[in-house]
Amino acid sequence: SSLPLALAAPSAHAADPTTMTSGFYVDADSSAKRWVAANPGDGRASAINASIANTPTARWFGSWSGTIGTATGAYVGAADARDKLPVLVAYNVYNRDYCGGHSAGGASSPAAYANWIAQFAGGIAGRPAVVVLEPDSLGDYGCMTQAQIDERESMLIGALAEFNRHLKAEDHAARL
Repeated sequence: SSLPLALAAPSAHAADPTTMTSGFYVDADSSAKRWVAANPGDGRASAINASIANTPTARWFGSWSGTIGTATGAYVGAADARDKLPVLVAYNVYNRDYCGGHSAGGASSPAAYANWIAQFAGGIAGRPAVVVLEPDSLGDYGCMTQAQIDERESMLIGALAEFNRHLKAEDHAARL
């Protein structure tokens, strides 16, 4: 089976989120920002602040993020308050790493993943956002059985459908 890429396209009525804000969001709570704040006397601090800490990046969300709707809502809300566009990475698919074991973890079941994604999408709550969905989820196909591939694709299609459902229900701009 193959993943229908058409589901990744935004709804016809959804606006382009990159035109709805004044640029990409720089996370005020990034590890680089925290390091600069904690090390003001370090000779590297100004270079790190200028070239890393003030550069927009994506924030990854997974099982470590706590209550996911609250976490995504707070992040998107902080960006929205500054008229900036956040980039979020959803990284919690069930059986995330079948092959290498380097990124083990993820949701405890396909149903738990579906619930997690619904909460993730709900946290965006009508605000502009870009979501990168499970960026390494297709790379394991070479060592997965067809049943595992089908299960993975079902979860990804379900996640895309959930985001599209939120797009239609809330008429907001998000891109996957």
